Amino acid sequence: MASETKIMRKEEDETTLHASSDRLSDLPNELLTMVISSLSVAEAVRTSTLAKSWQELWRHAEHLEFDETTMSRPSILPAKRQIGTGSLYGTVISMVFNSYVGDLTSVSFKHFPRSIAVGELDFWVDFVLNKFKKINSLRLECEYLVPEPKPPFFSMGSKTVKFNFRPMNFLNLNSLELTNYTMTMSTPEAFNGCGWKLKILKLKNMRMSDDVINGVLGKCLGLENLSIVESKGFKTLEINNPWLKFLELGWLIVNEVDLNVERLETLVVDSLMCPPKSLKIYTVNMRIFHVSCNSIAQRMHIRRSNGQPLLKTQDIFEYCSDLLGYNSFNIFQNILIASIDLDLNNIRESMALSYILRLSLCLETLEITIPPVEEDECSADANNSYDNICLSFPTSLFWERNNLYNCMNHTLKFATIKGFTGKEQEVKFIEHVIKNATIIRKITIISDSATIAKEAEALLILPKNSIYLSIVFKSESNDVAQLTSQVNNKMSFSY
Repeated sequence: MASETKIMRKEEDETTLHASSDRLSDLPNELLTMVISSLSVAEAVRTSTLAKSWQELWRHAEHLEFDETTMSRPSILPAKRQIGTGSLYGTVISMVFNSYVGDLTSVSFKHFPRSIAVGELDFWVDFVLNKFKKINSLRLECEYLVPEPKPPFFSMGSKTVKFNFRPMNFLNLNSLELTNYTMTMSTPEAFNGCGWKLKILKLKNMRMSDDVINGVLGKCLGLENLSIVESKGFKTLEINNPWLKFLELGWLIVNEVDLNVERLETLVVDSLMCPPKSLKIYTVNMRIFHVSCNSIAQRMHIRRSNGQPLLKTQDIFEYCSDLLGYNSFNIFQNILIASIDLDLNNIRESMALSYILRLSLCLETLEITIPPVEEDECSADANNSYDNICLSFPTSLFWERNNLYNCMNHTLKFATIKGFTGKEQEVKFIEHVIKNATIIRKITIISDSATIAKEAEALLILPKNSIYLSIVFKSESNDVAQLTSQVNNKMSFSY
């Protein structure tokens, strides 16, 4: 009798455990299908083993992701495949679509180059775009077995493969992402009919000529989100899209960039190589401005390899405003967030920043990353009259002059300084913000230097113009000595 009681209790415990662990199955099928849609095809199919009620759910997923690189022994399969033959990748895709019964709205293909050579990729792209009329998002990526050095525009750059996109291929798409392909002269025809429907276009590590990229953009006037990263082959980039709201340009080498984007809200520029005088930007609605550069070592490598200048934040400030008389239009007047790489120890860069702060009427968040400077570059800069301008007063007084900016008086709420080393001009700028910003709430100073304790204490005891202000120090390195200074309950200090 005792043994029977133990068995009954064990069964009850297992039932209770199973019931509690299968609560996910109690969710509505619509919600479960949404969860499964975020998985790759292999993971989605595996969910059918979780519970009986899950067995058919993956067949209704709105998104399917086919990733050849996750298949068994991918480094061997492509080598054995011959042109004109099928593949495991194609077989898996065929099996999935034979069982699929849902309304597909998004599909992704990540494949090896031979999928193009054997003709299966263009077959499946045409198949899904013709069979599933509700598809609005397509992502294609060609993956190589041996990773190539980054960034791709170095002499040992990443490879691309030709893929002949068919005319009007992307007619009904709302979002398109292409990675590691060569666009041919016929590629723009694939965008025929896109007109105002295609809203998102992301191009990464693409090879394309001037006529091709500008031809593609000319057919996609309704774009709202455009990203061109690590791509090459073109020297002139003309973007004249009236509805564009987000633009990212990264790791590009060009001779000219002409942006006529009146409604642009976010501009991201990362390691762009372009003559400053050849950068033209027209916009009246920019809210977020982000400029970053690569490391010093990579920067010098680029300069030696290509002879093209790396665009700095200072260049954009000078040539996209009337500071040097090149542009009378103020593209910075409505900026809310500015995240920039800028050397506060360089007087010319500080002058450009000072001028832009005067033009920025709405700035709420300012993030400045001070780039690391090696000794040889530091000595070179000391002899460079282009960067270090002779002032009629000591440089230590640059930020102490009675220059009150509208953003300091009325809008600036958050400021972050990364790469702080405690040098004089860095300290002077932070002092300027503390003394003049009237509604600022937080200043975050991030440093990996162990010798800034004195400067930190001096900043913390400064009289502040905002009663809401807290100053926070953070460390990027575990080796930094703990700084313990802390003043009044409105100011905090951490490491």
